Amino acid sequence: MAQGKRVLFVSYGGGHVSMVVPAALACRRLGIEDVHVLALTSAAPAVRAAGLRTWQFRDFVTTDDAQALAWGDELANTLEPGGTVEPAETRAYLGLSFAEMVQDLGEAAARERYRLFGRHQFLPVRALERVLHRLAPDVVVITNSPRAERAAGIAAGRLGIPALCINSMFAIDEIAWLGEPGFCDRLCVLNEDVRQRFIAAGRAPHDVVVTGNPSFDTLFAPELREAGLALRARLPEGTRHVVLWASQPEYVSHPTAPGLVGDPALPLHILREMLAWAQAGVGRHLIVRPHPNERIEDPGLACATLVTVRDCDVAVTLHACDIVSTMTSTVALQAHALRLPVLQVRGSIFDHSMPLAAMGIATECAVPAVVPTLERMVATPGLLRALGPSPGGGAADAVAAQVLRLLAGQEAASC
Repeated sequence: MAQGKRVLFVSYGGGHVSMVVPAALACRRLGIEDVHVLALTSAAPAVRAAGLRTWQFRDFVTTDDAQALAWGDELANTLEPGGTVEPAETRAYLGLSFAEMVQDLGEAAARERYRLFGRHQFLPVRALERVLHRLAPDVVVITNSPRAERAAGIAAGRLGIPALCINSMFAIDEIAWLGEPGFCDRLCVLNEDVRQRFIAAGRAPHDVVVTGNPSFDTLFAPELREAGLALRARLPEGTRHVVLWASQPEYVSHPTAPGLVGDPALPLHILREMLAWAQAGVGRHLIVRPHPNERIEDPGLACATLVTVRDCDVAVTLHACDIVSTMTSTVALQAHALRLPVLQVRGSIFDHSMPLAAMGIATECAVPAVVPTLERMVATPGLLRALGPSPGGGAADAVAAQVLRLLAGQEAASC
């Protein structure tokens, strides 16, 4: 059924591409040879490293896009320097996405939306239709990102192409659009609780399948654990307690948090508290891991190590530490899968979308309580790392099996 069929994955970087790459490779193992990935922003290096056919926005620019590219140059000049995305791709991604906003709202309104919400306001459906027309996939696979990935799901629906969405977590925010009947033919979710939430929101039971999160499949790979232990061995002699701070940007506002005002300096405030904990005692060390879209300067302290996405896989840093701290990053779920205690620092405008404490995944605290909370976590017996056997995996294969089902349904419909 997979012979001659083409599957297109569409993915941003970070936790999104970490789900897509193993699922795409699983599709290959199950006999789908023609697998492509539209790698959005920071996703491209991971996709290329996996040996997958990689596309970017810049590959779909035409001679009619001169004005869009001019807007792209303008917006690129407002970004923080030192990002991981190639300038040509930044220009194309920002330009085509903003041009679509201009078409929908007019230039003045588009500029105001961008000023308020930045890239989070993008929904480039027509740009994704352009991609789908050119690549002509038989199935489109996205994750639960509400910008170009959501646009790909909408575009697939308009063009009559079967689509599947891999939902990474609890679907607190994205259920508003993923829960709409007709958006994607199949939803692959984390667990049965999430599945029941989608059914309660109106999705047909056969639309929603529990597969787990493919990014967790490889966490227990021996080579990752060995690399993590090697990273830990390079820390200063006498290190006994290692905390990972998995940082991420905080925005002033966001469409999923209407009325809330965020503090972009929040991650820095938390980092300072984490460093204060590391400096307060002997044998403590902080590993600082920025988000792929974030730039953090090396603290320049013996008790802290900066590890970027370029340095190693996030799973390596997880295997090097005893406790993981974050705001609302999916790294918390990866840590939980590895049986690591998690500290969630509250205060983000995205807190509502990651109720980690309510789910039994994390201890939570506000910024001023970071140091005493970490003190208790380190001192409490049973909270430090308790490695157990691998829980297995197979989420990537389960997602790929659903892709095959969509291909088989399409084939039957064409008979």
